[in-house]
Parts: sequence; C-alpha cells; structure tokens
Amino acid sequence: MGQNNGPANKLEQILGERFGIEILNAMGIAIVVLDPNFNIIWANREYRKIQEKPEENIVGKKCYEISFGHNRPCTEEACAVRRTLRTKKNSKGLKVIKRGGEEKHLDVYSFPLAGPRGKLSYV
Repeated sequence: MGQNNGPANKLEQILGERFGIEILNAMGIAIVVLDPNFNIIWANREYRKIQEKPEENIVGKKCYEISFGHNRPCTEEACAVRRTLRTKKNSKGLKVIKRGGEEKHLDVYSFPLAGPRGKLSYV
C-alpha cells in the first residue's frame, strides 16, 4: 500500500498534536489522563478550572488526592478507574464531591488507553 497523502493526513500534519489537545480543552467537560498508579499525567482546562489549581499543582499528583481529597484510592466499587485497570474495559461511576459548600454529582467515565505494545498504559 502506498503512503496516505489524503486530506486527513495533511490536516494531521498541519495541526499535529496541538489540535487534539485544543479539542479536549474545548469540550467543556473535565478530562484527565492517569497512569496505572493513579498519577495524573495530563488534565484539560475544565478539570483545572473545577479543581481551581494550575497544571503544575495537578500533574504528577494522585487523582484521588486532587479530585476528592483522599489519601488512598477509592474502593473498586466506587472507582471507575480501578475497575478499568482490573478489567481493561470502559467503566462508569458516580462520585459526589463538595465544592464551595455545595454537593456536586459527577459522572465518571474511565477508558483503557493502550501504549505502543498494546499494554494498558493509561486510563
């Protein structure tokens, strides 16, 4: 097969990785990428806004510390990420957080992200 020089490939070359990040930032929903040890690898603008923290105070920290103020991971029953790590499948959960004296109900979706060798590397 020949090299793909179609419009989609050209767009990808022009916009590159930055375009994907801008889409994730523009979606208006909180998105984080975690490693298998619950460390935050990347957080989009909406997540940083909800947490009221700059990126440098989020990246490298544990998701359960930043998101919920816990000092250990949530139970598997309560944690979509733990279920995804165990099953390597998408998972959904509901979390309740308190911000500014208000209770907020959050739908949490977790998806396995494979690394270069097909091994689950991120959630």
